[in-house]
Amino acid sequence: MNEIDPPTCAAISSRSQRSQAEKPTPLVAAGVVNYRCARQTIRCARSLLQQTLPPARIAMIDNASGDGSVEALRREFAAEPRVCLIANDRNLGFAAAQNQAIRATQSEYYLTVNPDAFLKPDYVERLVQALADHPRAGYATGLIYYCDRDGRPTPYVFSAGHWWLRQRTALNRYIGLAWPEERLQSGEVGGASGCAPLYRRAMLESIDLGGGEYFDEMFFLYMEDIDLDWRGHLAGWTCWFEKSAVALHESEAAGGGMNPWIYGQLVSNRWLMVLKNDTLMNFLLHLPFFLKADICYYFPEMRRRPGAFSALFDGLCRRAREAWRKRRAARASAKLSPREIRAWMDDSLRDLRAANAFRLAHPELVRSRETAISK
Repeated sequence: MNEIDPPTCAAISSRSQRSQAEKPTPLVAAGVVNYRCARQTIRCARSLLQQTLPPARIAMIDNASGDGSVEALRREFAAEPRVCLIANDRNLGFAAAQNQAIRATQSEYYLTVNPDAFLKPDYVERLVQALADHPRAGYATGLIYYCDRDGRPTPYVFSAGHWWLRQRTALNRYIGLAWPEERLQSGEVGGASGCAPLYRRAMLESIDLGGGEYFDEMFFLYMEDIDLDWRGHLAGWTCWFEKSAVALHESEAAGGGMNPWIYGQLVSNRWLMVLKNDTLMNFLLHLPFFLKADICYYFPEMRRRPGAFSALFDGLCRRAREAWRKRRAARASAKLSPREIRAWMDDSLRDLRAANAFRLAHPELVRSRETAISK
C-alpha cells in the first residue's frame, strides 16, 4: 500500500474537485519521480518552487527507494504546502509513477521533470507562454544543457526537442554539440525528451489509453516519452521548441543506466510501439530503415551486453498482447493520415541532416566520447 504524506495528494485532488466552481483550475502542476536520488530531487523541486510562474502543486513520487530518500524529502519539504509526497511500496517505473502524479494533480498544464534536471527561473513561464501563443502545440520543451554534479553548466546541449526517425525511435536534437542559443530557432519539432516537457492537460486526456494511463505503463524505463510523441502527433497535436526556456540536466541520476536488462527492454519497447501505433502501410514503407537500425546498431550493442538478448524476450509475448489491446485506444485517437505521419518524420530527417552537416564542419564543437554522459 502506498504511503501518502499529509496533505495527501488524493485529498488535495478531492478538495480541488469540490471547489472547482469556486476558483479556476490551477495553471501548472508538476511531477518528479525519485529513485535513490534525493539530492538531485531536492535541487529539482527547489528550482520548481523558485519559478517566476511556480507550479501550484508538485507531486513527488518515490519509487520504493529504500535508501532514506522518503525521510530526506519529507524533512526538506515538511513546511511547503505545494509539495505532496507519495511513497510507493514497490518500484513502478517512470511511466506509471508519472501517471500517478498526473492523476493526483489538477491544472491546465502539467510539467514532467526528471530529478536530475533543474530549471532556470523563467522556464515554466516561457513554455506556458509558448503554448498560449501556439494552440496547435500540445506540449513544449526548452533548451536543455548538460551540467556537472555540482550543477555547473557545460556548453553542450542535452536536448532541444526530438528528431523523430523512420527507424521508429527518436534522438535528442543537437545532443553533444556546443550550440549557442542564437544559432537555434524556436519552432515545431518532432517531440520532446521526458526530461522537462510541459504538456497541455487537454492533450494528455486526448491520448489517454484508459483510466488515466497517459504514459504507457508497459514501458518500465525508456521510450515512454517517444511513445507519447507518436500518439500525440497521431492525435493531431504538435510539439513546440522554445529556445529561450533553458534548463540543466545532470543525466546520471534518473535510472539504472544501460545494464543488459534495461537495454533489452529498450529494444523490445521499440517493437511494441510499432505494434500499438503504426499502420501496416507506413511500417512496410519504412521497414528497410527499421531493420537496418536493428542489424547495424541495436543488435551489435546487445552483443556487447551479456544477458541483453534474454531481456529482449523477457515477457515479450505478454507485453505484445497488452500492446495489441491498447492499439484500439491509440488508433481511436488518431486524426492524422499515414501520409501526414510520414511528413512529420521527414521534417525531422531534414533537420537532422542539417545538424549532421554542421557537426562534420565543426568537430571542435562536438562533445568527445570520453566526456559524454549517456541517458
